[in-house]
Amino acid sequence: PSPDPGAGPGTGPGAAPTGAGDPSCGRFTADVCAAYLRIATAGRADQAAVDLLRRSSPAGVLDRIKAPTLLVQGEADTLFPLGEADANARGIAATGTPVRVAWFTGGHDGGTGPRSDEDRVKFLTVQWLDHYVKGEGDAPGDDFTWSRIAGFDALDRGLVATGYRRADYPGLAGNSRREVTVAGPAQPIANPPNGNPAAISSIPFAGGLASLLDGVAGDVPGQHAQFESAPLAEAVDVAGAPTVTVRAASPTGEAVLFVKLYDVDPDGAATLPNGLVAPIRLTGLPQRVQDARPVTVTLPGIVRRVEAGHRLRLVVATSDQAYTTPAEPTVYTVPRTARSACPPSTASRSPPPRRSGAGCSPACSPPSRSGSSWSSPWSAAGTAARTGRCIRGTRTPRWQCAHCARSTRTASSRCRTWTSRCTRGRWWACSGRTGPARPPPCGC
Repeated sequence: PSPDPGAGPGTGPGAAPTGAGDPSCGRFTADVCAAYLRIATAGRADQAAVDLLRRSSPAGVLDRIKAPTLLVQGEADTLFPLGEADANARGIAATGTPVRVAWFTGGHDGGTGPRSDEDRVKFLTVQWLDHYVKGEGDAPGDDFTWSRIAGFDALDRGLVATGYRRADYPGLAGNSRREVTVAGPAQPIANPPNGNPAAISSIPFAGGLASLLDGVAGDVPGQHAQFESAPLAEAVDVAGAPTVTVRAASPTGEAVLFVKLYDVDPDGAATLPNGLVAPIRLTGLPQRVQDARPVTVTLPGIVRRVEAGHRLRLVVATSDQAYTTPAEPTVYTVPRTARSACPPSTASRSPPPRRSGAGCSPACSPPSRSGSSWSSPWSAAGTAARTGRCIRGTRTPRWQCAHCARSTRTASSRCRTWTSRCTRGRWWACSGRTGPARPPPCGC
């Protein structure tokens, strides 16, 4: 967890502590400090800095870690995003070492999160240490848990987090994806000299103050291209790393860009989840936009519910306050039309369970629709699909919850076609035809 505002290193009263290092880098070692200053000044890492960072990385020792490992990672963290814990989890587990991953709503940009999330993390930690250090209790297991902000507490108006759980850790790519098209005209965007002025996406170490950026942070006119989707027909819960496909042209053959995905409500208010952006450096770009080829960009992992009626806005910017950009001014062109794919969450609530008659779980994602940009290939493994009925949002427990639409859809190339009826946009009598065994799209 990050220190509270005003409580970090070098912020206390009085003189500097004895033996204080270079104030340019705080508590960094001298060699890391020198490498950081070189990289931040030039905008590129020299080979000596790359070699130093590789020697300092945990990547080189992950296969030697034999102690059972609990990885607790903050979702609101622009310094160490979810991808860091994901890489560590996969590297440690590759040799058979027990690993459990837990995401929580805090981080360097979100503090410790709501009290309910703090309690969950403390429970997981004590449970893990009691078994593996003290030798008490049953083995905790390796199931994956995460949480997202669900609303406010009715008593003290504090934030409340809802926890989710699934048996296995699917990584940032998830086990299924939804695709949506975001569209707009080709747009020229200017890289400002020395990266100034720059867009503001986040303030590292801001803790709880990071929420003050909502509605304030934004992109500089003329320095970003944006593409929007149509309003979403159904709410979608995203848990993982979205990917976007973009194209770009540059007169220099290179471009440093910052790609981000906003959630835009019906009133036009845009929210950048946890201030997370994907900085990318593209090389070998054509000068003419007609010759630009698609590039797939993986965005930082997020946990967010995008409500029905909201739009997704893809922004490609040339500057960001947190990064060094090319000093020379130039103009890039980002062509029209892009695609975004998000890994939806497919887990059960943990705890309490969803009450009967409350509709589909927030972790329930819409099935695939032919003729639409959403896609969801189902696995051929698992239990056979079962039929069920959804009437005005209610459902039969332990039955498949199928979303109604006025069309015929194919679950996958190995499954038979199944149909459903819809009346006035409500949940109605949905019937299915069982093909090869596959898990239902919504676990009721």
